[in-house]
Amino acid sequence: MSDKTTHSIAKNYDGIVLENLNVKGMMKNHNLAKAISDVSWSEFKRQLEYKCRWNDKHFVVIDRFEPTTKICSDCGCIKENMTLNDRIFECEECGLVIDRDWNAAINILKLGCKQLDVDFKNIDFNRLGHNRIYACGEKSSGLNKYHSSETIFNEARKRIVR
Repeated sequence: MSDKTTHSIAKNYDGIVLENLNVKGMMKNHNLAKAISDVSWSEFKRQLEYKCRWNDKHFVVIDRFEPTTKICSDCGCIKENMTLNDRIFECEECGLVIDRDWNAAINILKLGCKQLDVDFKNIDFNRLGHNRIYACGEKSSGLNKYHSSETIFNEARKRIVR
């Protein structure tokens, strides 16, 4: 499964930006352990990196200590008191309300663009794989309660690209 998936991703996208997660630490959380071990995340990442390099595509890994879930993807304000139970990011500075995982995804993308010296404003959001891939499974952390992923990315782009 991961061989076909990584091949498809490397073939269809110009670049991939991943966050270097602490998988060993996440395995200690019994709620996450089975899902993480089933995915074989480290093997998936290894294959994806290899295939990106083979296909001359960009592959960027963001350091696990970047506070991607705590930074507002709109104004850059850091929300220190975020916990794992907080599934919606609400910025007290600019008023942005967004799914926590999508906020982190935008921040990860912005950091990847910065490393590649690519202007985030020029990203073609229609080419992102955001309508098929969910960080936490198909029913990811309340996303469906609020907006579709496409709506969230379009709204985030409007707010960020001024």
